[in-house]
Amino acid sequence: MLWPLSAAIGLAGLGDLLAIWRGNRPLRYLFKPGTMVLIIALAATALPDAGVSGGLVLAGLLFSLAGDIFLVLPKGRFLAGLVSFFAAHVLYIAAFGWRAFSHRAPAELLLSAFSWRADSRGAQAASVPAAVDGTASPPPTVPGGLPAASPGGVAAALEPVVGVPDALLAAALLVAGALFFRLVRPGVLREGGSRLLLPVGLYIGAISLMVLAAAATRSPAVFAGALLFYLSDAILAWNRFIRPLPLADLGVMSAYFAAQYLIALSVVGMA
Repeated sequence: MLWPLSAAIGLAGLGDLLAIWRGNRPLRYLFKPGTMVLIIALAATALPDAGVSGGLVLAGLLFSLAGDIFLVLPKGRFLAGLVSFFAAHVLYIAAFGWRAFSHRAPAELLLSAFSWRADSRGAQAASVPAAVDGTASPPPTVPGGLPAASPGGVAAALEPVVGVPDALLAAALLVAGALFFRLVRPGVLREGGSRLLLPVGLYIGAISLMVLAAAATRSPAVFAGALLFYLSDAILAWNRFIRPLPLADLGVMSAYFAAQYLIALSVVGMA
């Protein structure tokens, strides 16, 4: 089911981008949540084999779907969408944290917070068992023959980045989050007053923790998905609270669909 669902997700996502380009809101009502339904179906194919982490990701995808529905509806539901996506990020943090702690000893987690690591390709190569004739066995694949360790070119390109010490990444995310909050603060106050300021601040903290938790999994696909999610929300917030950007909605949804697809695909790779 991997490739048929992936093709359907791609077509539905393109349908939503076309609806944005043409300003066709009724089509957006169909394609925006429809794409997420297909992404949820992709993740669901791996259950129950994907375990607790997979179940938490699936719950996060469902909350994301709720957020999509709130945000595509007429204005006035931004806060409801924000709360839905906040819940999704909390679930993703739990999922990625569970995955990291279940595969690595506490001492290794502590060491990785302050030391550079070899990229995941080297680690995977070292862990591939040798066949009887002395040659390396092929890498594991998810249903459909896709290598589990390299679901896409973007994820593969990020393999060296996953080796950055967690403490350094946490510091970078803290600085970036604080600076971005300072930039959006005037626009948030102008639109929703202090009532909206706290939820936006909490959301920036949650998505930053989600990226950090994704890095802790040592999965390039999960980390790429988290970074694309961060990028999508950054474009959305800049366009809404700082100044309008050309083709902002196209950028938001392109990064968002790619992010959710990679996160769902990582669940299939765990099954």
